[in-house]
Amino acid sequence: MIEVLFHVRKEKFVSYPSIVEELDLIEEEDQVCHLVHIISEDDKPLDPETGLNIFKYDPNFEETEKQYDEIRREIIGDADDSDDEEGEEDGAQPAAGEDGDEAEDTAKPLVSMKIVDMTEAEQAAFRRKVYLTIQSSLDFQEAAHKLIKNIYKPGIEVSSFF
Repeated sequence: MIEVLFHVRKEKFVSYPSIVEELDLIEEEDQVCHLVHIISEDDKPLDPETGLNIFKYDPNFEETEKQYDEIRREIIGDADDSDDEEGEEDGAQPAAGEDGDEAEDTAKPLVSMKIVDMTEAEQAAFRRKVYLTIQSSLDFQEAAHKLIKNIYKPGIEVSSFF
């Protein structure tokens, strides 16, 4: 089979055309290709602004961010304003002395959650490491020394084998 494969390759896949003739329905001279160019009003191609792909340090970052926030507020509106409007529509009145800044300061931090790995990836990696250590050792003494020298997560060796 390998010899046949090399023979087909040597013939440059003549018996395996890239376009099957039964599926080539439109003749090449009848095909119409459409090229789309984006042209500005003065008949010049638009600048793709490839410089936007490169990071440039902004020494006036804080000022630029403030300008951006002002423009965003003009266009979109303030996020705090929309929250107040929704609250007033529901009939709820904001409490006296309650500002958006104070609400942010009194907001509770997110509760940290403990993530439990149910995939047993650590145990599989531990088993793999022990297996490869034993297989790569010449005798039991070398395997024992290598296994003792490795640092494992406490408790993982017990859950992996029982």
